[in-house]
Amino acid sequence: MKKRLFRNLLMLGLLLVALTVMVSAATFNGLFYKEADPSSNIDWDKAPAEQINMTATFYCNTCRSNTTVIDPASPKITLTGIQFPAGSDYHSMTLTVAIEQFKCTKCKTTIEPIRDLKVTFNSGSKYFCHSGYSQLPLEASSSASIEYGRIEFAIGTAPHFKLEQCSPRDATCAQVGIRDNVNCKHCDGCGKYFDPDGAEIAASTVEIEKTPHTYNLTTGKCTACGAQAPAHLGNQFYATFEAALEAYNAGSGGTLTVYSLPENATIDLERSGKLVINNGAAASKITMSDGLTVTIENAGTINSIEMNQSGTVTIKNSGTISSIEMDKPGTLTIENSGKITSIKTPARMTGTGTRTLNITNGSSGVIDEINAPNTTITVRNDGTIGLLRGYFPSEDKDPFRENMVTLQRGAGVYNKIHSVAPWTGDDGYTPKTADFSKLLSAGDYFYLPGMETPWQRGTTIDDDDIIGAIMLQNAYFTGLPFSSIEVTGTAGNSAPVKLKPDENGRLTMTVAAGQDVTLTGDVLLPDQGLKSDKAKLAYSWTCNAPGGSGSGNVFTFEDILYGEYDLTLTVTDNQYHHLKKVNIHIKAEKPAGEKIELFFRIPSSGDVFTKIYDGTTAKPKPPHQVEIEFYVKNNSDVERTILVPSDCYEPTINYASPNCSNDNPITVKVELTAKGKENYTLVNKTVTVPGKITQTAPSYKISQTKGAHVGDSVFQRLTFAGFWYGRDTERQPLFTPVTPGTTIMVEDEPLSVTFYRLHPENINGEWQGQITDFIHDPSMNEELTTDSTFTAVGKYYVYAVVQPTRNFEGVEKTGCLVINVQNTEASSDHHTNYTPWDGTFTARVPVAANETKSVYLSSSLPTIYTELLLGQGKKLTLCLNGKTLSATNGVTNYNHIRVTDSAALAIDDCVGTGTVKGAAVNGGWGGIAYVKDGTLTIKNGKFTGGTASTGGGAIVVEAGGTLIIDGGEISGNTVTSGNGGAIYIKDGGTVTITDGKITDNHVTNGNGGAIYVAKGGTLNLYGGTITGNTASGLGGGIYAEAGGRVNIQGAPVVTGNTAGGKANNVYVCADSTSPLLTISGELTDGAKLGVSTDASYPVLLAGSTQDYSAYFTPDDPDAFVLFSGSALTLCAKPSATLAGDTLTVSTGSNYKSDAFVLFVAEYGADGRLLAVHSEKITAESGTYTFKVQPGAEIKCFLLHADTYAPLFAAFSPKA
Repeated sequence: MKKRLFRNLLMLGLLLVALTVMVSAATFNGLFYKEADPSSNIDWDKAPAEQINMTATFYCNTCRSNTTVIDPASPKITLTGIQFPAGSDYHSMTLTVAIEQFKCTKCKTTIEPIRDLKVTFNSGSKYFCHSGYSQLPLEASSSASIEYGRIEFAIGTAPHFKLEQCSPRDATCAQVGIRDNVNCKHCDGCGKYFDPDGAEIAASTVEIEKTPHTYNLTTGKCTACGAQAPAHLGNQFYATFEAALEAYNAGSGGTLTVYSLPENATIDLERSGKLVINNGAAASKITMSDGLTVTIENAGTINSIEMNQSGTVTIKNSGTISSIEMDKPGTLTIENSGKITSIKTPARMTGTGTRTLNITNGSSGVIDEINAPNTTITVRNDGTIGLLRGYFPSEDKDPFRENMVTLQRGAGVYNKIHSVAPWTGDDGYTPKTADFSKLLSAGDYFYLPGMETPWQRGTTIDDDDIIGAIMLQNAYFTGLPFSSIEVTGTAGNSAPVKLKPDENGRLTMTVAAGQDVTLTGDVLLPDQGLKSDKAKLAYSWTCNAPGGSGSGNVFTFEDILYGEYDLTLTVTDNQYHHLKKVNIHIKAEKPAGEKIELFFRIPSSGDVFTKIYDGTTAKPKPPHQVEIEFYVKNNSDVERTILVPSDCYEPTINYASPNCSNDNPITVKVELTAKGKENYTLVNKTVTVPGKITQTAPSYKISQTKGAHVGDSVFQRLTFAGFWYGRDTERQPLFTPVTPGTTIMVEDEPLSVTFYRLHPENINGEWQGQITDFIHDPSMNEELTTDSTFTAVGKYYVYAVVQPTRNFEGVEKTGCLVINVQNTEASSDHHTNYTPWDGTFTARVPVAANETKSVYLSSSLPTIYTELLLGQGKKLTLCLNGKTLSATNGVTNYNHIRVTDSAALAIDDCVGTGTVKGAAVNGGWGGIAYVKDGTLTIKNGKFTGGTASTGGGAIVVEAGGTLIIDGGEISGNTVTSGNGGAIYIKDGGTVTITDGKITDNHVTNGNGGAIYVAKGGTLNLYGGTITGNTASGLGGGIYAEAGGRVNIQGAPVVTGNTAGGKANNVYVCADSTSPLLTISGELTDGAKLGVSTDASYPVLLAGSTQDYSAYFTPDDPDAFVLFSGSALTLCAKPSATLAGDTLTVSTGSNYKSDAFVLFVAEYGADGRLLAVHSEKITAESGTYTFKVQPGAEIKCFLLHADTYAPLFAAFSPKA
């Protein structure tokens, strides 16, 4: 009842916690306890809590929101592990969780499934095992960072244990006593004591130490509690291990059996003999004196065994050993069926002689690592060995290294086998390639599951992964899982016989025709190594004649006919990826002189038999699939197929026509040979079946006859030839090579050939300068004519498309010929110091690391598809030369241009029509370019066509990145659900604009139609024009976050941009510590900027001692820019209301006294001035009233007091 009440309280408390957390972000929950998931591998009986309720809240970094809404279909959260305490702190607990895939519904970011996420919770001064038992849940929180943000966790736990009142008791040899003057409680979860107020008490103030055991040294049992004595030697037990060890070392050794050991016990053996450590005993270290012969049998726990003296040691382990180390020469034999963490022999050996290490790892044995260089090792592994490192056979006959490893067949896996070079005195190991095949004896293999060729001996090119390797992974040293196939046969009622091989290796059997014959296959398994499971082997039979059938490992002939039968039995082990075949020959004899009456037929009669055309100079050969089948009939005319030797008959097969034809019947005629007539009579001799001949697939080739230069005719440098291949013939010419452009005749039919120049973007593969794969796309590839000439220096790619004729197929495309075109004219002056570059992927980014280079696009193609990825300090100046540099396709996973790692790219265009065209970027940022820790300079050219989902339709500038715009145009770029239609400036990024135009860029669901300046980003607006851009949110031209810096000087123009359909040019979010803008230098005539902000008026626009107010136009028609002598301020315009004959003008109280005059003019219906009024504006007053004539037209002006110049246009009273 109490636990049910507590569970209800826990659920109520955690619900309140969840509701509180959900104010800031939606959550998903999990409730975990023993009955909730019976299949869980968590041991809830030892867990600190009997149930845990977890609330996990996701905060998304992608959409920069701390109120991200999770998809309502909340992902499932699973608890997979509990670690308590976390370290040695019982106030901490580590939970391992898994979370299914989910999405952020705000930005649609998909969070992939999270596995094995470890989260540590701290309860402060409370204990997870007992604090809050039967009260409110114990609550704790933590967080974990993931790729797209972080997850904050809140838990409430129902403690598993409660504090039990301690009662005084005397100490015995079985348990500690409790003092009678201490009032305390005890927790079985953490094992600690607490006073009535819950404060922890030291165990030494509560407990009375156990009393010593009283052992019967004959039986080895405690007379009080029956506990086992710690050790046994000779014919008696010992009350302490120390006494037994002293007796062992003082005597002549013997067998020392250990049942329990003191904490951190060290065993120093000074005599030869045997040491037995039983289950439950734990030794810290075992050492031996020099020259001993010692056997150690361990079923307990040993931290380390140090063989630092020469000797002979045998270790038989069924328990746990952390470390075994052998330093000096000697012999160490290890038989393991338990767990060993490390076996090590240092590369540098102390002393002279040989270290020999013999290891047998049983089927249940686990050895994490064997580090044994400079040691003779023999290993047989039937369990698991994590790492085997040593001196293996050299592949290059290294005179300084010999093989020191011998492997024996076993069924166990080596996770890694690592070859190292001889020790040179340095710390660590130096990898060295080895020829592991030299470890193999006859019948040995390395089995490498997962490799294309899993069974390897290093004898062919397909199994040479073990030659010249430094490391083998997941390897088995074994024989084949089955070594050979045996077949037994039974004919009629005779006893089974084992089939024996003939001179050809076939298993043979001779029987009398007319009997039932049964063949049975079996395999032989090896004694050691991997072994096939016979029950799981797959048997497959094939036979060259009908009359029999196979099932499993049995093949049966019923009433076998006269003739000879060839069979193949294939046995496959799918578990170990091994198969073996054996050929079988069965001869069925008939009585002498008997002849068999035969019939023949074509098995697939009714189908159309097809062959490929193979020339008209001779009769066409028959198709391969025309096969002749013989059969016999019994007295009931039941047909049965029979195998007839090929030397017993002669077939003749003819087509009606030698040329391609769909209706071309085949006549098949069979005559018996002299040998056939001895054994058979043939009833029918002719069969006609439908047939046809199809076109052959010829080979066409384009060749280059001589060098090519700019201005040369393309076809005068080429020849075109073709070849056909008969079914059984070598390659033969189809026609004599001719010059393209002339008529090509094939068997009196004209051959239609069309030539194309391949666009580099359609190249899919290249090897050693040759095109291996490309796309035939007439919309991009240029069709060549007899008038085509080479127009530019660089590579031309030419191929042809051939139409079919009657007997010959056409081809979609021939191979592609690469023609290197040389220049015949000097380059333009602009390109004097530039290197030509055709922009293809074969020469992408033609500049080396830390090199400075200038190139121009030399291709004659108007559009070059490529990517520019610059890093490693590369400095490249690229002249577009009037070309279009385009992303590789319409949608790409990468930015078209990337400038990183101290690289610099300057793009110019000497022609004036050059374009850089972007694409839709899946990554979400920068539809054309990405700049981080590098510099991109735009001097000329048009940047267009970029689309990004998150930001920077054209360019994104990251931390350390610099974008300089000295000219050109950025237009026609889009951001679909983010910010910065043309440019996005991130924290630490800088953009400087001195000239050029940014126009016609759009943000469909966000801010900053042209430029978005994030917090920490800098925009230096020193010139250029930004106009005609739009955003759905704010800042049709520029949007600057609070903390984003915009510096202005020169004559920049930012006008004509809209946001939400209204004028909105430069929109700056207010920062309480800074003005909206910084005027970093002199503003000159022509500067014009529309401005707006999210702050309330008045707001400091910029500091300035010059009156630049005329250069700024508020996008808000009810605002104006006021110059105060030291600053420009964005202010609200005065407002006027008219009630009867009373005019009230409100200016606020933010104007300097006596600096401005409010002027009111009254006009009649005919425009005549009726009256004027004026008031000096004071800082104390913000409201002014005037008496005016009813019906008069009123115009109000705010004027400078010294010049009477208006601050802005006249305003009238609102209706």
